[in-house]
Amino acid sequence: SFWARGDGWVLAGLALVLQDLPRDSKYRPFYIDRFKKLAEGVARCQQPEGHWTRSMLCPDDAPGYETSGTAFFTYGLLWGMNHGLLDKATAFCHATNTHQPSRKHGSIFSRWHSSPMAASGMYSLSVRNPTRRRPSMPNRKRPLVPVHGF
Repeated sequence: SFWARGDGWVLAGLALVLQDLPRDSKYRPFYIDRFKKLAEGVARCQQPEGHWTRSMLCPDDAPGYETSGTAFFTYGLLWGMNHGLLDKATAFCHATNTHQPSRKHGSIFSRWHSSPMAASGMYSLSVRNPTRRRPSMPNRKRPLVPVHGF
């Protein structure tokens, strides 16, 4: 069983590594190969309604929407498409399929855009700009001490 959120972190992380890795790096072909193989595997596990489930290979083990994984996969697929690593028609088809509403739950992205976090403007999820790397947060200083109690 593969966990969608964890694999989503990997796909999005590989996109960021490739974005920062120099084009002449001897490691670049290795990361490109990993990115393409993971994107291909992820696309095969997408549910007909457009989302990914928590357990990617056994949807019945953990049924339901895994919205974090779906968002990460959408980002990774669009990033790969925009940077010429993935076939545009295939990547776009899978990435935009996440917009298709389910009769029971509605579209994942329509639910996101109607959420309080999205309405606050603190975070932005943009299909138009999948290369955006950080949430749109006001400039602020980082705390001098950890905020999570460590």
